[in-house]
Amino acid sequence: MTRRKPKLLSSKIVHKNPWYCVRHDKLIWPDNSRGEYFVMELPDGIIMIAEQDQKLLLVEQHRYTLKTSSLEFCTGGLNKRETILHGAKRELQEETGYEAHRLRTIGSFEALNGITPHRMHVVVTDHLRQKKDDLEPSEYDLRVRWIPISKWRQCIQRGKIGDGPTLAAWTIYQAWKATKKDSP
Repeated sequence: MTRRKPKLLSSKIVHKNPWYCVRHDKLIWPDNSRGEYFVMELPDGIIMIAEQDQKLLLVEQHRYTLKTSSLEFCTGGLNKRETILHGAKRELQEETGYEAHRLRTIGSFEALNGITPHRMHVVVTDHLRQKKDDLEPSEYDLRVRWIPISKWRQCIQRGKIGDGPTLAAWTIYQAWKATKKDSP
């Protein structure tokens, strides 16, 4: 059975800032009723899983929307014409001060496919070297955290790790590790 798609009547940017824009689309739905849809457009991003010495590298930062801190894998948007691996290296260094070697893309996912076509690309490494202690000025509130893998499930169960993209990336990572013998 093929599903009919809505017909686009018009599309207009209603909000734009340096990180994303919001588009307002007017539609005719498959049942011929008129409707509208708001779409957030933002560049694709990366989420970096760095494992070293049986520990995972995370960043802790205050999330305004949650009004609390969040533990997450290093995440960021790709710049125009930037490759996934270059973006992963850049974001990791900006957010943690670590330099990554031997990176590998292992999958991707749509983070919020009901409101945006944005894709997150999962990148892994187990070869890190601390390059600098001071983070980029824009990352002033980030704290680097190493979480032992043996404590990882506990952190999830206790709600210490609840970031959706981090949990989605972890699922892809576990599936990849189960089928690969040549870690990153």
